[in-house]
This record gives sequence, C-alpha cells and structure tokens, in this order.
Amino acid sequence: MFQSWSLIQSSQASLKDVIEYLDLRTESNKDNKLHIIFNENIKLKNISFQYLIDSPSILSSVDLNIQKGSCIGFIGSTGSGKSTLIDIIMGLLEPTEGTISIDNQILTKDNMHLWQKLIAHVPQSIYLIDSTIEQNIAFGIDKDKIDKSLVRESAQKAQVADIIEKMPNAYDTVVGERGIQLSGGQRQRLGIARALYKNAQIIILDEATSALDNETEKAVIESFNSLGSNVTLLMIAHRITTLKDCTNIIELKDGKICKAIKYEELRKKNYDRT
Repeated sequence: MFQSWSLIQSSQASLKDVIEYLDLRTESNKDNKLHIIFNENIKLKNISFQYLIDSPSILSSVDLNIQKGSCIGFIGSTGSGKSTLIDIIMGLLEPTEGTISIDNQILTKDNMHLWQKLIAHVPQSIYLIDSTIEQNIAFGIDKDKIDKSLVRESAQKAQVADIIEKMPNAYDTVVGERGIQLSGGQRQRLGIARALYKNAQIIILDEATSALDNETEKAVIESFNSLGSNVTLLMIAHRITTLKDCTNIIELKDGKICKAIKYEELRKKNYDRT
C-alpha cells in the first residue's frame, strides 16, 4: 500500500502537467483567429531565465535577431546557456523576463503550440518507439496516412537509406524499445530523417550529429543546407567543422551573448567547446 501511495504521489505532478497541456491545446484550437506566420524573423528581446527565484540566472538580457532562411550556430562552454536558449526558442521553457516574437507577433501560451508545429527538433539522444523504421521516421502520423516516398527521400538525405534497405524487412524493420536494435549513429540518422520528413520551417540540431563520422556528418549537413531559404537552421555542434556553412555563429558566455562571429574566425582561434 505504501509503495502504491508513493508512486501516486510522485506521478501527480507529471499527470497535472499533461492534463494542463491538453486543456491548453483544446482551448487554443477553438480560437480560429490564432495563427503564427514566419516569413521574416525571430526576435528575442531582453530574455532572462532562472529556474528558481533564489537560483542564479542561466540567461541574462539576451537580445537576438534570427532571419528566416539563415543558419545559426551556437557555441560556448558547458553551462553557458546554449541549450537553455534553444529550449526557450522552442517554447519548452518560459523566460523569466523578456519576449519572443515571430514577425512582430509575440509568443504567448495561447499560440505557442502553433509555433511548435513549425519546428523540428533533433536532440543528441533520439527517442524511438518500439515500432517500424517507417513509423519512427513519420512519427505521430497514422500508419495509413504515411507518405512512403517522403519517408525514403528523408532517409536518403539523412544518409541512412542504404543501411535500411539492406535490412531483411527494410522500412518495416522493428527497431525495438528505444531503438535497441540499432547503433547510436543509426538512431541519430533516423532522428534527422524524422525532422526532414516533417518539412518543418525551423530545424534545431542539438549536437544531433555527434555520433556520426566526419564524412557522414558532412553529407547530412549538406542535405540540410540544400533545403533552401524557407528553412531556418539552428545548431549546437559537437565539432566546430559542423558550423562551417553557418550564416553566423553565436558565442555564449555566462548566460550572455559574447559575440557573433564567422566560421573562419572561429577556426583561426582553434576554438575548443570543451
């Protein structure tokens, strides 16, 4: 009885968050006037963040203007605020102070889910369901509505199609719980293929190519760069060579933007992220 009571107590907070999120989406979807149009830029104004009132600031007075179609890299030592800044842009964290606007429309709790629909996120650790490769690439799409040709095109751009097609069941191969049947590099490439399948306007790579060898990483980045000016790419990279084609590289230090630099300057400094 005590064990069951303890489990209920520990799960209440997560359940409450899920219920509130579902209610938020339901209420927001009733208002047909809500919309997010991303044609120009993402503006972060005076963004600050701290987890608790008494805790130190993770970000402090960050101002950033990201033009649509640009490729922006983020660098900085551990704890500099890179991942927190990306989480705020995605709406996973709410800033303590400041605003984010998309084409001068401020993001709020009511329209945040519409903004998130435009984003594809590829983290370092990819979540895979115990299902087929096809269903993991077309994540969240009903099986009978999956665009098979787009699945294959996405796999090719993610440099994983050759591996899949050599498997006995190809795209119908079951990956196992959390992709246990695949290597780390294969899981990452499936995550990249998933982002490409979504045809998102904003693709965020959070050290998403760290498990890939240099040649594969280069081919994957070239695939992203070939998507055109309709796609905005934000990258936190494990290797600075990943950032070679970035429009700008933003260096963060102690929760603030230190400066924006070009790749050549970064390479000459022999920058070491660690």
